[in-house]
Amino acid sequence: MKVHILISLLILSIVIVIVTGIADAKELEVTIVKPGDYSDIWLGVSTGGYRLITEKGSSYELRVFIKNGMSNRSLHNVEIIPNNFPFEINSITPKYIEQLKPMEIRIYYVNVSIPEDAEKGTYPIKFDVSSSEFPIGVFSLESEIKVVNRLRKEFYALYVLIMVIILILLFYRKFKIKKINEKEKRKI
Repeated sequence: MKVHILISLLILSIVIVIVTGIADAKELEVTIVKPGDYSDIWLGVSTGGYRLITEKGSSYELRVFIKNGMSNRSLHNVEIIPNNFPFEINSITPKYIEQLKPMEIRIYYVNVSIPEDAEKGTYPIKFDVSSSEFPIGVFSLESEIKVVNRLRKEFYALYVLIMVIILILLFYRKFKIKKINEKEKRKI
């Protein structure tokens, strides 16, 4: 008798779990994004073609260019989202672009802190782009940022000293040539 009650309770609990799972599954919304789904949207994302090089222990501001390549359609609430970014992001300005008009190019300024203990080398960076017209993951920017050792202030002082010496030599040469030309004019 006890076994029949236990089996009945077990069957009842399984039925409740299945019915609850089906009810929950009815409320799920699944979106499958295929590459061709957004082929009518042309969005260019780049760092402007320049190499991203920064020093350890510094802050660095990189630019992310967004271009709406469509000639007849605006994009709304365009936002860039860092994806597994290797360093701390201090700020992204602007937070989002309310409207990106056809053929318009806008710039995001991303301020990044590079820690002093970062290993020198090249780090991959990735930003995903989203808007009201397409979800995250359809468009993205993948690039690299190169971290180098911090140059010491002595090197900067040495560079300035070399430039000053070169300028002095150039002025001295010009002055000497001018004196020689004046002597030649007097002889004539």
